[in-house]
Amino acid sequence: MPLDLNPTFPGDSELSRRMRAHDWSRTSLGAPEGWPAHLRTALSLCLTSRIPIVMYWGEDFNVLYNDAYISFLGTDKHPRFLGAPGRDCWSEIWPTIGPMLRGVVETGEATWSQDLLMYFARRLPAEEVYVRFSFGPIVSPDGSRVDGIFCPCTETTERVIGERRIDLLRRLRQRQTGARQATEVALGALEALAENPNDIPFAAMYLRAPQAAVAQRIGSVGLDEPAARLLPAELPMPIETGMQSGLDLPRNALFGSRPVQKVLSVPIPGASRDDPMGLLLCGVSANLVLDNDYRSFLDLVASSIGGALVEAEAYAAERRRAEALAEIDRAKTMFFTNVSHELRTPLTLMLGPL
Repeated sequence: MPLDLNPTFPGDSELSRRMRAHDWSRTSLGAPEGWPAHLRTALSLCLTSRIPIVMYWGEDFNVLYNDAYISFLGTDKHPRFLGAPGRDCWSEIWPTIGPMLRGVVETGEATWSQDLLMYFARRLPAEEVYVRFSFGPIVSPDGSRVDGIFCPCTETTERVIGERRIDLLRRLRQRQTGARQATEVALGALEALAENPNDIPFAAMYLRAPQAAVAQRIGSVGLDEPAARLLPAELPMPIETGMQSGLDLPRNALFGSRPVQKVLSVPIPGASRDDPMGLLLCGVSANLVLDNDYRSFLDLVASSIGGALVEAEAYAAERRRAEALAEIDRAKTMFFTNVSHELRTPLTLMLGPL
């Protein structure tokens, strides 16, 4: 069966339909009938591709993209910025990508960026995003200039942040190895957490005595000394164990302009989840979406700390048992020594005259 494709906006994808219905006269691109052949060809490749592709065309770097690229823009920008100048669409990252785009136009040489950190105004005002992409030149038919930019791209945020969190869990376990006291475990954990302010910009550790109704603050990281003194000295243990909960703290006084969107109280599980050993207060980064992955990561951090606390408690219990056995052994030795002395004394008196 012969194909019947629109040569400029082929296919039935969302963007193909939107572009066919779009009023291009309101953009600097003008009507599609007047577009040059190399723009139509490049756009056709973009729209029929399954990987995210964005194009920037003309002096205004007008934005054209395919369905796979919608996730980069988010619901606030798509479809509002279709055909809009690049500076308007990507105002928050234009200081980064603007010079790169102009460099391609001026030199005709493509760029390559691997896991480049940028902050998108997407699900948050400044969401932490990592992208692998290349800005490639779309050259005019006579080769005299660069008319546009062709950019295939892949978001690598999930992988980069996942690797970063796995590395923190590894270092957290290393810091806790060999710790013999609960306070030693807590302080070692705080030192490890201080090395990853991107995921945990602030942390405080609270430990409780067995069956106690409150947990006592052991220490904190991510705060200067005046702010740290504003933290409560003790916190009540939650009625529903194992559940994360928000904590109402004076955020402005504690964090100032630092990127903390909220504070979560995460129970530190013991040998049983129904008997937590304390609480981990975590600042949630203002640059990361508090989704299930983020919450699960915080639970893993608390579980790692809880495991080390259980080991330290077991070591302390074994030490107390060993000391008790040693005391019993000393008492037995003293008893038999005294009995032996008492038995030897009359025998000595009886055998003396013989």
